[in-house]
Amino acid sequence: MKWVRVVLLAGLFLVVTVRWPVSYTSWGVTPAWPFLLVLLLGLRARVQPAVVLSWCTGLGVDLLSLSPLGLHAFLFGLVALVLVRVRGHIFASHSGTQGVLAMVLTLIVTFTLLIRLSIAEPDFRMAGRVPAALLLSLLTGAAFPWLAAADRWLGLTEGFREGERVV
Repeated sequence: MKWVRVVLLAGLFLVVTVRWPVSYTSWGVTPAWPFLLVLLLGLRARVQPAVVLSWCTGLGVDLLSLSPLGLHAFLFGLVALVLVRVRGHIFASHSGTQGVLAMVLTLIVTFTLLIRLSIAEPDFRMAGRVPAALLLSLLTGAAFPWLAAADRWLGLTEGFREGERVV
């Protein structure tokens, strides 16, 4: 069953997000690993599996972070739904398109989370977080074409493509 592969990959990305050594990164920023899976599912999977697995991945991020429960889940599910709806109108298999799409969507989600924090906490300094948000979106945009190529090679989302039965 293909669900097991994707759920294991989501768990791996969540663990990597929590346990990645900060000393290996510049400015303590890594690609948004769980969001990479959301992007992959949004571009390759059918509507229901893409949204459900993206929502569950976002819920896992919410449970492992200090953010309000459901914020990442809502945003990840929404991004997957938007990607499923627009992927027929873009060159979704081109690596340049994948990188730019990942960068822009990561930036939108990150700024949405930062705006929510600035509204909730009066002493939150959003201007100090903008360079890290830009670096996060650049790293995620650079990493996504590699993950998409690995998916084509390994067939992680093979059972979730349009017109195929999930077995």
